[in-house]
Amino acid sequence: MTQPPPELRERGLRLRSSRARREERDELGFLRQPMVRWLAPSILARTGLATLVSGVFGKFADKREAQLEPQGVFDYSGRSELWIDYLSDTADGFEPTYTMAYLLGKEELSPQGLSETLPRADVLLLGGDEVYPYASPEGYEDRFVGPFEAALPEAPASRPHIFAVPGNHDWYDGLTTFLRLFAQTGWVGGWRKRQRRSYFALKLPSRWWVWAIDIQLDTYLDKRQLDYFKAVAERQLERGDRVILLTAKPSWVKPTAGRLEPASWRYLAYFEQRMIREKGAQLELTLTGDLHHYSRYEPEEDPEEPVENGLPSRITAGGGGAYLYPTHVLPAEVPLKTWRSLPTVTYRAEKVYPDADQSKRFRWRGLLLPWTNPGFGLLAAGLYVVLAWTMLGALDTPEGEVSEFRATVAGGATPAVTVLLILGLVGYADFGGVEHRALRWMGKILVGILHAALHVGAVGATVFVLSAYLGGALGMVGLWLVAVPAVAAVGYVGGSLIYAAVLVFLHVVLGPRAPEHANEVFASQGIKDYKNFLRLHVGRDGRLTVYPLGVDHVPRAWQYQGRSTKDPWFKPVDREAEVRLIDGPLEYPRPVAPSAGDRGVSGSALDAQRRTAT
Repeated sequence: MTQPPPELRERGLRLRSSRARREERDELGFLRQPMVRWLAPSILARTGLATLVSGVFGKFADKREAQLEPQGVFDYSGRSELWIDYLSDTADGFEPTYTMAYLLGKEELSPQGLSETLPRADVLLLGGDEVYPYASPEGYEDRFVGPFEAALPEAPASRPHIFAVPGNHDWYDGLTTFLRLFAQTGWVGGWRKRQRRSYFALKLPSRWWVWAIDIQLDTYLDKRQLDYFKAVAERQLERGDRVILLTAKPSWVKPTAGRLEPASWRYLAYFEQRMIREKGAQLELTLTGDLHHYSRYEPEEDPEEPVENGLPSRITAGGGGAYLYPTHVLPAEVPLKTWRSLPTVTYRAEKVYPDADQSKRFRWRGLLLPWTNPGFGLLAAGLYVVLAWTMLGALDTPEGEVSEFRATVAGGATPAVTVLLILGLVGYADFGGVEHRALRWMGKILVGILHAALHVGAVGATVFVLSAYLGGALGMVGLWLVAVPAVAAVGYVGGSLIYAAVLVFLHVVLGPRAPEHANEVFASQGIKDYKNFLRLHVGRDGRLTVYPLGVDHVPRAWQYQGRSTKDPWFKPVDREAEVRLIDGPLEYPRPVAPSAGDRGVSGSALDAQRRTAT
């Protein structure tokens, strides 16, 4: 076995010297990355800027309209059977990303809870967000291409193919880097690229299809893309064919009874109805990522008002490597208006992973913010120093015009800074899920004022104690020299803890009524575990079987084996990358539609009943 350079034996990925990082890039061709620290000031600033720029691109320079490369249907229908992997939201930290690529590249898997082995897939479908935190050539190379090449350096005899749809993070540079990577000939490790646009259609055996759409930051489906799928539907899609639809966001968990449906759901419902159902095809399954967990929603269709060509299962499988997103905030059921003239259908959550109890336990780890996101502590420390400066300047000083003027200015600055802080925290407080506007704004104002008061109080108490006990002995100059680092230290730890406590408190109390805070509580932790992907099989009998697979614990230590052309470059040394069945297996077409008596039955029990009935 090749002896690895010392820098590749280190477990820590963040605290590496510049020389070690340079040598690692020379050896591997990429640089292993830690999990994104989403609350670091640099990440917040650059991601916010990327979001703004991508919005401009989306409105004025839509790259989908410029995708002119010829692209037809990718035909796999001549095969007797086909294995497909679906992975979404990968390319975050090296450990979870490489774990998933390592499992995808294995010749076969023997998941716990399943008596059969599953061979390596012939096709890999990526469901969106192939890079974090924002799109860039280096980001794709270090967080996606490098780990996948290290996991499967050379194409096996089966020559698997890879296709990808973009998510919002792929759109943060206007889709430029995504198209350069995926819409050109070549390889990603042992997977061959074939697509020429950001959307595509695959014709599978036994009259199955995969249609993958690019919804471009929740806006609309462009004409060129609609024309592509219209041509596929008119020329090749036959009545009775069955479709698996890929989209980049689970817009079906957003609608709320009594409210206007979100635009993203209306666009998806339009496409499902006009492009698939009205063509006589059966939409069996809609897959997405974006939310970093696994969930499956099933329709409760009224037998007296059935929707023509049925309704699909809706699965979110966003466990490709990004931080874990909570499952306990998901709605138990959602009302979906499938199309203008069609009835509203209730979808129920049949299975989530991790389960809601485990998800709730992770909430409290959000209080570790000062240690999981030290960069945020610097932001809090800077804010505390500004507040302390205004307070110190207003203290009694030796008499004189200059000191009195400074005290007057600083004394006026304290309430001004406090008001700005209150306004910022009022706007930041998330009550977006509260139905009544008056209650929503009352909550935002109350929380914003209390949150600001805690920070101002912490600074004021620190300045008071220091000036009372040290001001006389040190004088103003000495007091400033002591107070600034002391207040910064209080801000770094105490300010972060206050912010984390308010964030966790709001999340615990409001739950799904504060969706942004739910995301922030979990994003700040960067949880590497509880990853998932789907392995699909179109069998010789024409049935589709879906195996949802989960990884409860991601290996933390990977030993470098050398740049082999056949074997993975890294292998786990602290624990095996164990995979288990987390739902199903799910079979399509569904043999028995759920009846009223099935309501409330768990996903696994319901699936068992269906298979028994078959």
